[in-house]
Amino acid sequence: DGHSGTFRMAGTNTADVMCNSGTTNPSGSWTLAIEMENPNRLVQVWKGTASTVNLGSAMVNVRTGKLRFDEDVDATINQPITVASTGQLVAPSTKRLSIGSHWNMADRNAVEPRNGEVYINGSSNSNWNHNNRRVVFYNLTIDAPAQTHNWNASSDDTLWVLNNLSLNDGSPRSAVVVFEGNISSGASADPRMDEFVASGTNNQTIALAAAGQLEGDNLMINKTAGAVSLGADMQLTRLTLKNGHIKPG
Repeated sequence: DGHSGTFRMAGTNTADVMCNSGTTNPSGSWTLAIEMENPNRLVQVWKGTASTVNLGSAMVNVRTGKLRFDEDVDATINQPITVASTGQLVAPSTKRLSIGSHWNMADRNAVEPRNGEVYINGSSNSNWNHNNRRVVFYNLTIDAPAQTHNWNASSDDTLWVLNNLSLNDGSPRSAVVVFEGNISSGASADPRMDEFVASGTNNQTIALAAAGQLEGDNLMINKTAGAVSLGADMQLTRLTLKNGHIKPG
């Protein structure tokens, strides 16, 4: 606890940072600034013998290079995180990375998608500055009240989810959300955006907690294979079938 580190590196080096060495829900007090000359280099945060890594006081700023967490750890960032310039936050392969406070995802490649889940549950004002580009996740859960967030979406912003998108509370507030897996929503979710686009080759399901949650939104089916199953009650402003199949609920 109580550590801070600024990593400015060149060449082929990898910096390994052990934040915790306990065994049960440890917490770390860290300030991490990642600036690496080669954008493909990384700082890897690993857990030691801990089951979780909790950056309880971490102020994380990733400008160049990558910040990646151990493959076998559930990690939490509870303080502001900024990913800007050529920096990347590398999502876990099988576990969950929770972002529990202010975030600023400032460019197209801010997150490197892997098979784990990014879980956004912060309750303070945040920025989602894609710079009119595309931000990609694998599994994404948004569990944050919409009224507390400033997503700063613009007309060309796209949020692309390669697998499942869960809207427990709040809204992605992106101009376009492309999903290749399933979508589920909680009763207090507010999925406002210009358009949902079902894509990819898998069979997909849209499961809403209330029939009117997509009212005012547009849904496009644009798949190379597979079908999209709709809930029994769903209110849409426009449904566009560009390619693929629809199965009523």
